Amino acid sequence: MSNEEYNDYDLPSKLSMSVEYFNSVLYEQIPLIVQTIYSCICMKNKLLVCATGENVQPSIAFVHDLNKLIIPDLGTIAAVSLNSDARLISYFQNENYKYKMYTNQFEAYAKDQDLLLVIPNNSSDPNITLALEDLIKIAKEKNKMVILLSCNQNDSALTKHLIKGEDLYLEVGDGTEFVSITQILMILQSILTGIKEFKNN
Repeated sequence: MSNEEYNDYDLPSKLSMSVEYFNSVLYEQIPLIVQTIYSCICMKNKLLVCATGENVQPSIAFVHDLNKLIIPDLGTIAAVSLNSDARLISYFQNENYKYKMYTNQFEAYAKDQDLLLVIPNNSSDPNITLALEDLIKIAKEKNKMVILLSCNQNDSALTKHLIKGEDLYLEVGDGTEFVSITQILMILQSILTGIKEFKNN
């Protein structure tokens, strides 16, 4: 991604989420996500991030920013994107492993108490749903904590693998319309801001 493309994701003109809804998400649920991610990183573990559709590029930018923020102090990689190697994902999609296109990368990267952040889009593609379901299922089998930012009101295939009181589930949007990329951008930016505040205090 070029600098121009990357910076375009931060343009205030693109932020169209309602102030009322965003504030409710920010003050009620984002702080717990921030604390969970920061605690994971401080213990020298990683955040593994997987997104789909239009949420892929913002998630990669989020991983880039998080590493830029953390690496100078801790000297270790803070986050890894499971979407950054397009050739590898294409290979799995074209072979007999299409439902494993995220899981295989997760199993290669995941260590110790790493944390998984999943950001699906509004896609109704059954192959994507199956791939994400397999990813979350394997993560739970390996005793990994999962944070799911749900952009789809019919995410039962993904949420059924989450453990109440252990995993975090953030329902993005109010169920009346598709979630826009700007909403995801605002949430990811809020997470980064919160982590920066933790780091500086």
